Amino acid sequence: MNKRSQKSPPVPPQTNFVKILHGVIIISLFLMMASGLQIYNATPVFGGKSGWRFPAWATLGGWLAGGRDWHLTIMWVFAFTLLIYGIYIFITQRWKKKFFSKQDLKALQVGQNPKRRMYSWHRLIYTGIIPGEHPTFLNRSKVLAVNPYIL
Repeated sequence: MNKRSQKSPPVPPQTNFVKILHGVIIISLFLMMASGLQIYNATPVFGGKSGWRFPAWATLGGWLAGGRDWHLTIMWVFAFTLLIYGIYIFITQRWKKKFFSKQDLKALQVGQNPKRRMYSWHRLIYTGIIPGEHPTFLNRSKVLAVNPYIL
């Protein structure tokens, strides 16, 4: 066996700060799901007293107002963490690597490497989703006039 086949692929560097932010995001999403299940169970329109209910171990909050309070509190933690991550991406200029570029367009048009083409498609879709969710981009005709790569 040669040395080349024994090497593992390089792992992209990720700072501990980003790892902590990702951990907070994952934990907050699970807590928001648990409190959302409590809101579902406690609301008469959905689960209520006689409807189908989620098990108590999967819920957070104990009753409707408790579930709502947990949900909104964790929502603020989630939103603040996303804001910090967005500022971090902007300051470190990592956004330049995440959005669709001319090299990606070239890879899609004439590229022969299937992994590179798949990565280019991923970046194209990512570029189309992120601005598309922002409220200032609701007028798509202006966006398409400025950036025709946005779906």
